[in-house]
Amino acid sequence: MIPAVAAEKLADYCDVFCERNYFTQQETEEILNAGIKHGLIPKVHANQMSRSGGVQAGVNCNAISVDHLEFVEDEEIAALKNSSTMPVVLPGAAFFLGLPLPPARKND
Repeated sequence: MIPAVAAEKLADYCDVFCERNYFTQQETEEILNAGIKHGLIPKVHANQMSRSGGVQAGVNCNAISVDHLEFVEDEEIAALKNSSTMPVVLPGAAFFLGLPLPPARKND
């Protein structure tokens, strides 16, 4: 689908939900790299339900952002600090789903 979407100019971004029971970190990186190959900008919905490796996948692929981030520890924060990937917290989603709020003020 990615080559067809890119050829038809139907999207600017390739966005993957990296989470347990969805896409693994490795699968996320494979999908993002396929998008990059076809000129799509990588983005990741990461660590919403668990520590999924989504932050690392986003950083490894120079994603423009990793979104959600309810489950983030020092390892993910350190990876983000040394990258150009923007962390984006979505507290409304956490509130609606009854999840812990993202650790937005934690700096390691």
